[in-house]
Amino acid sequence: MKIRSQWVAFGVGLLLLLGLLNHVGLDEILPLVRHTGWRFGWIVPYFLLPILFAALSWKAFFCAQHAYPLPGVVRATWVGLACNWLLPVAQVGGEIAKARMLSSPSRDLIPWAAMILDKTFQLVTQCCFGALGLTLLLAFRFDQATFRLALAGIGLLSLLAFGFWRMQRRGLMTLGHRWIQKILRSQSRQEGAKLAQAMDARVSKLYLNRIKLLKGFAWRMCFRFAMAGEVYLIMGWMGHPVTYVEAVIFESLGQTVRMAGFIVPAGLGIQEGALTLIGAALGVSPAACLSLSVGKRLRECLVGGPALLGWFLKWRQEPEAGDLQSSRSSL
Repeated sequence: MKIRSQWVAFGVGLLLLLGLLNHVGLDEILPLVRHTGWRFGWIVPYFLLPILFAALSWKAFFCAQHAYPLPGVVRATWVGLACNWLLPVAQVGGEIAKARMLSSPSRDLIPWAAMILDKTFQLVTQCCFGALGLTLLLAFRFDQATFRLALAGIGLLSLLAFGFWRMQRRGLMTLGHRWIQKILRSQSRQEGAKLAQAMDARVSKLYLNRIKLLKGFAWRMCFRFAMAGEVYLIMGWMGHPVTYVEAVIFESLGQTVRMAGFIVPAGLGIQEGALTLIGAALGVSPAACLSLSVGKRLRECLVGGPALLGWFLKWRQEPEAGDLQSSRSSL
């Protein structure tokens, strides 16, 4: 049933995308994409900055940061982002992949507990970023369709964030200890339950550390603003320059809608429709908005493709899990 719903969502998104392309016309979109030329290659080194900010946000929640060198955290974050961009994993599979990369082969609990907080703050910061973008949009003009779509996206993400937080307070991992048993390859159901309880205890303890929470929030917001820089660059390279404030509006509201439509693989059609609607409110042509979406998806392939390839080649075959390392998972 879950796989069928994903295929249905994919089909709906694909129809929406094809409808937009047919309405605007490829003859108007392709010249804008070609106009970027060789300059688009700079988007790859530029994107090292958002990846670094995302890694620092996740690393802020680690209780033994010295045990996790930054390069390893960056690599895991890179793979996690690539999974969420390019695979039908509902914006969750990438988080599992990055935590598993750092926790293997020792079944270390710390990356998993930090990942739960990091995912929570991804939702929280996107809600804040979306609210900022909506406020900035209203300063330009009031567009009813864009306002309703953005408000619905912010509302849905707020509910998801609150629900996810409430589940953590009730013992998220304990409720799903069978899933933990499978992921961490524990030898018995009883051992899986103990691992889940230990992870819930670690998550609860992290919520008491306000310094870590503020650091995680700050670095994740830096990631959001760096992503707006990508919009600023792509639009300029296409010959349709926008101000950085307009880039923030595009990125904040567009990503809010895409995250809210997480059931659609890669946000296919959702991202394009949202950017086109936002562009109409800002006076940007539909062709430029769709070209922006093409640029963002091309970046996902150029940046995410090598990460996925390296992950499949190097980390697909994980060694058997050993005993928990008490030095890292001690509570």
